[in-house]
Amino acid sequence: MKGKKLESGEVVFGNVYDKYTSGNPVVRKIMAGFRGCVTSLLSPLKCGRVVDIGCGEGYFANIIRGIMPDAELFAFDLRSQVPALGILDRTVHFHVGSVYEMPYRNNQFDLVIAVELLEHLDDYARALNEIKRVASGYCLFSVPNEPYWRLLNVARLKYLTELGNTPGHCQHWSRRGFAELIKNYFKIVAVRTPLPWIVVLAKV
Repeated sequence: MKGKKLESGEVVFGNVYDKYTSGNPVVRKIMAGFRGCVTSLLSPLKCGRVVDIGCGEGYFANIIRGIMPDAELFAFDLRSQVPALGILDRTVHFHVGSVYEMPYRNNQFDLVIAVELLEHLDDYARALNEIKRVASGYCLFSVPNEPYWRLLNVARLKYLTELGNTPGHCQHWSRRGFAELIKNYFKIVAVRTPLPWIVVLAKV
């Protein structure tokens, strides 16, 4: 995801590429597969309160708004400037803070979303415990599916000196490895692998 600059010149969030708005037909097809996977997993759920943790610029929160138009939707991020980007849907309640200490009550959310988050965290176990604390029902996770993520980066001649590792990714999981991790905290409902992600729907 490509960071967007504020008037101050600060780049808010993002690695190097804005895949959500890309005009590249291959990227658009990949993103359509990702959205289709998420939609198929979440559409059957009845959720009153939903939070998108590590919402970035707000693109994914907007996708969730489309899937669950009647839900009370929250977005949470480390950076306070996210609303200034003008991307996040105005009906979304935005809060600032650390994923390690979120300002929410125990069991507050019917659905907790953490997409493209855990791979950036040094202490992902602490984050998973905090996610478990605020969740009362379902959790949706996504992380890069390794080694396919890095192989695709190499194929497009990106991050070659890092062997295809996207800047900021400090954790790496295969499908099996990530499923085993989530099983330590939640009951897995479904595992999907829309290239190049692993998407897990789990339940408290």
